[in-house]
Amino acid sequence: MAARSLPNADKQHMLLQAAGIASNAAAIALIVGQSPAKVVGWLEMGRGILAGNVQDLRTDLAMLQERHSDLAASFDNSRGILDGTIKNESILPRMSHGSSIRLETEKRRQAHHQLETTVQAIRKQPEFERFLLPPAEDEILAAANSPIVIINVSCHRCDALIVLPSGFECIKLSSNLYHDIQEHRMNLTSPSKAMLEWLWDYIVSPVLTRLEILAPTPSGQQWPRIWWIPTGPLVGFPLHAAGYHQEEQGRTTLDRVVSSYAISIRSIRGAMHTREQPHQETPAGSRIALVTMTDTPELSPLHFASLETRSVQAVCQSMGLKLMVPVPCKREVLSVLQSSQIFHFAGHGGTHDDPLKSLLLLKDWKTDPLTSDSILQTNLSFKAPFLAYLSACRTGQVRNKDSVDESIHLTAAYQLAGFRHVIGTLWSVDDSICVEMARMIYEVLRDDGINDKAVREGLHRASRRLRDVWVQNDKVKIEAFTGRRSERDGKLDDDTARERPALWVPYVHYGA
Repeated sequence: MAARSLPNADKQHMLLQAAGIASNAAAIALIVGQSPAKVVGWLEMGRGILAGNVQDLRTDLAMLQERHSDLAASFDNSRGILDGTIKNESILPRMSHGSSIRLETEKRRQAHHQLETTVQAIRKQPEFERFLLPPAEDEILAAANSPIVIINVSCHRCDALIVLPSGFECIKLSSNLYHDIQEHRMNLTSPSKAMLEWLWDYIVSPVLTRLEILAPTPSGQQWPRIWWIPTGPLVGFPLHAAGYHQEEQGRTTLDRVVSSYAISIRSIRGAMHTREQPHQETPAGSRIALVTMTDTPELSPLHFASLETRSVQAVCQSMGLKLMVPVPCKREVLSVLQSSQIFHFAGHGGTHDDPLKSLLLLKDWKTDPLTSDSILQTNLSFKAPFLAYLSACRTGQVRNKDSVDESIHLTAAYQLAGFRHVIGTLWSVDDSICVEMARMIYEVLRDDGINDKAVREGLHRASRRLRDVWVQNDKVKIEAFTGRRSERDGKLDDDTARERPALWVPYVHYGA
């Protein structure tokens, strides 16, 4: 549907025309009696195609190199052109703009043809028959070391498709769910307690009941973990925050499981593979890049951004991490990403109807923006940096409803670039709460060690602590941490910020 020879923007334009087809096809397949296993496989083929293309071009070739070095070399050369790592710098600057575009297009077309020829040759080799194909049923099951829950949303029916090591299960959800999601979506960036309770009643509770997670996790015991993959109009809803928090009886997602999100099962497999690579450095003793944008051209100042990064710096230096503070401009930030294991950004984020144009706002955001597309074109998979912490507004938001099947937002872009973990936000975040959230998460990394589990559980613990403060205060907003309030939303329009029912809700985890 989207040829690898096309630039990301062209792929995305084509994929917008197919929005919703995969979920509708999955719903109809279930209606006519197809198995959950087949339906999950079809969803994998029909969603996250742009992300899948990025992953394909960055697939690990170690085993292929060892057994078929000629095929590995051919594939590596072709993908270098398509992934932007090989450029003809000596020719393009001397040519007219039109000629250079034609040359680049032809060059990519030839590379695509060579890549497809090479892929077919690779698939003829023993043990490489499924090279770059969507995951087979056994590969999907192998990814489910924790339950994977796909919430398929369609006007035909809505279902929770659960992937476990033992097999696939399907829960048919309420017949009114599709209509209810559309109504609640109008207030998604300002969710009420009623919305969180609705998410619990109609989506999360049925899933946890099927998984026999029927009570809060006792103190000191291992937390269950779930990967959530929402589809269609449900993308962006805070499934991790669902529940009856005011009751304090444990009828919440937060009191029963640790939540992570994913674009697709393929992206989960990629994160797991990245985690297992033997060449990776341990993050301890390596570098953290801190970027602080207290003052951003044309936008309101963030009075707490510098306090946040000073807090993070203090914790990280106590862990032996080396500090890097680049000039907050695109070129310098992209450069420092190549040599740091942790990247922490505190500043404004901006979303766009074109997800590839969503950005972190640096000093040069007007002239040379650090967009999702520029991050997607940055290949860090060879070193798999540990954590990107995007402490800004809406870094995990997809604004264009026709783009939800691809779910390309800033958080996903940093994961696809190669980060093992990314912490992002679903909507606007409170400037002062960012300080508390970051401090508590990094303190967990300090106390529990820099490892995969500590990232997701660090966010989970911090969210529970801030949730508890919110419940005790019995207010819509948390007053305890702020006397001055501003948001990290790089909007340039006149939208008026509205109060959130719970300022801890927007934070989400993607990763291993």
